[in-house]
Amino acid sequence: MCFQKSIYQFLIPLTGMLFSALGCQIYYPYEPFIRTLQPDYANLTADSSANSKCKVAVFFIEDFDFCDCGGFRELNAQVRAAGFNNTYFGYLYHAHQFAKDIETLSKNDPEMHFVIVGHGLGGTAAYWLAGIF
Repeated sequence: MCFQKSIYQFLIPLTGMLFSALGCQIYYPYEPFIRTLQPDYANLTADSSANSKCKVAVFFIEDFDFCDCGGFRELNAQVRAAGFNNTYFGYLYHAHQFAKDIETLSKNDPEMHFVIVGHGLGGTAAYWLAGIF
């Protein structure tokens, strides 16, 4: 009985660390999952030129949904496929890095516009991030 208790004391924190480390590896600002625009998202590009799309940075902040049950990473991929190449995806703990990224982008290009989208608890982080700037 004592052996079972010690195994659970070891496995539960190990599982938590595994899921935390997995989330750190999912931050990807470069490649989308889907490279072709789906018909449902075709109106994203209706009135936008390629030059205006370069002046928009979109930040997606997800809560701890590592399995992407809400389809938030898919939304990020579709926005990238629509031609908005300055998209960033991360979790709650990426909000401070996103604040640094927004500051750097706004210094480099004062005409840059920012869109901050949050899902679940990521909405709270998005609200906090929008309140800074």
